[in-house]
Amino acid sequence: MSRNIISFTVLGVAVAKGRGRVSTFGGHARVYTPSKTRQAEETFVARSLAFRPKTPLTGPIRLNLIFVMPCPKSAPRSLKDQLIAYPPHTKRPDLDNLEKLVKDALNGVFWVDDAQVFDVVKKKVYGMMPRTEVTIEEI
Repeated sequence: MSRNIISFTVLGVAVAKGRGRVSTFGGHARVYTPSKTRQAEETFVARSLAFRPKTPLTGPIRLNLIFVMPCPKSAPRSLKDQLIAYPPHTKRPDLDNLEKLVKDALNGVFWVDDAQVFDVVKKKVYGMMPRTEVTIEEI
């Protein structure tokens, strides 16, 4: 079985995908993506472009995501000094919404359609350098 593996890190605090908004004007409803979400997707894909394949992947995709969230200022020094074992991050933003933003940002750039993603391993932890670690494996 041929495998294509792409790994990269996007520095910065991960942003969760916001819910679509609805506005009405003149009796017509319009659904739109909030500007914060749109900007976050654009920033994420811009920081990822150096790692994209020449053409979007067409096979089944296994995705591994690690969201390293900033330690709160109130965290004890012992938490901030951990370099190997990152403690779990159980606050907002929601892990599923972080995943959605990454998948939507990379859709059409790294793979043809996010329906190709058949397996996702993801986690959200605290760390001193906020970032998103991405591994894409085409099977």
